[in-house]
Amino acid sequence: MGKKVIGTCELCEEKDVELQDSHIISKLVYKRLKLKSNSRFRNFFDIEHFQQDGEKEYLLCKKCEQKFSGYEREFTNKFLDPYRKNGKIKLINCNEYDNFIYSINWRVINSEMRKLHEQNQFNDSDLSTLINLEESLNIYLNNESVTTVDRVKNYILYLDDLKLTKEIKSFYKEFVFGYAFKTDKGRKYIIMTQFLGVILLTVYEPNVKFIDMSSNIIDMLKYSFLYKNKIDRFISDELELLFKDCIIPQAIKNKEIMEQKPEIKESIVKAHNK
Repeated sequence: MGKKVIGTCELCEEKDVELQDSHIISKLVYKRLKLKSNSRFRNFFDIEHFQQDGEKEYLLCKKCEQKFSGYEREFTNKFLDPYRKNGKIKLINCNEYDNFIYSINWRVINSEMRKLHEQNQFNDSDLSTLINLEESLNIYLNNESVTTVDRVKNYILYLDDLKLTKEIKSFYKEFVFGYAFKTDKGRKYIIMTQFLGVILLTVYEPNVKFIDMSSNIIDMLKYSFLYKNKIDRFISDELELLFKDCIIPQAIKNKEIMEQKPEIKESIVKAHNK
């Protein structure tokens, strides 16, 4: 039985409640990964150690945890399981999945905020902007009112649609990750979560007012052929840079570890051949 932790819920801010050991990236993802391979995971950046499950934190009270579980079931039934069974689902927009996307990317940014001060890519102005984004998502998730997420837009992309090499796509499909970054010369702040070849984005542009894409066909066409293409390019560039600056150096390090400890390589090969 897990330990009992009493504290303040990060979402509703109710105090002195029992906190749940909440997944940062939803449990539904790891359940489906386990169906693909063995029941344990290795962290690419720490391959010497097994993980029984995805990253967790004592984050939410029971009521908020149940709310998020409802979003997850809806997303899984309507999108994730049909996608895994039949391939890509054609999307005009992803508004019907906003609750789930906001909930998962809020957890990512909430967790990240405790680490971002250590990263040189964000200055004080950036950190202030990301705090505002985290607070906006928090308010939305408490009230489910779109007026609380001004200048924020969600997107669902497919890894296979991005202009990346087969090597990069194949690598990312095997991993689950989420983090925040800025792009477009600092005009866009993006929270990105990737799993099973699906990329969930929450894009924040502090100085831009988004057009309601449901207003008319011209706006929808502009979204489809102009703005979304830019988002695709930004994500392709980010994933390529991540691969070059972080993944390749870590892969070299992992190779050295496996040469020193052949049992690790044997375990990884065995898991992937199941």
